[in-house]
Amino acid sequence: MSGQVDLSAPRVAGTIIRIIGDRNFCFVRCGEDDYFCHASALENCTFQQLREGADVRFVPTETKKGLRAERVVLID
Repeated sequence: MSGQVDLSAPRVAGTIIRIIGDRNFCFVRCGEDDYFCHASALENCTFQQLREGADVRFVPTETKKGLRAERVVLID
C-alpha cells in the first residue's frame, strides 16, 4: 500500500452519496463499500459540479486510512 495509483487500473462505477463542501471531499458508494474522494482526485469536473446522487467512475484504491476513490470522472 504505497499510495501510488495504478494508471492502468480499470475504473468501476459508483454514486456520490455525501459531499463535505467546506472540506473539499465526498464519499462514493460502490456496492456496499464507501470510498473517500478528495477534490484533487477529480479528472473531468470541478468539485463544485458534484451533486449527491451523481454517477461517477473511479479507480478504487486501499490506503492505510481506508478505501479511496482516485482518477474520478463524472458521468454525464
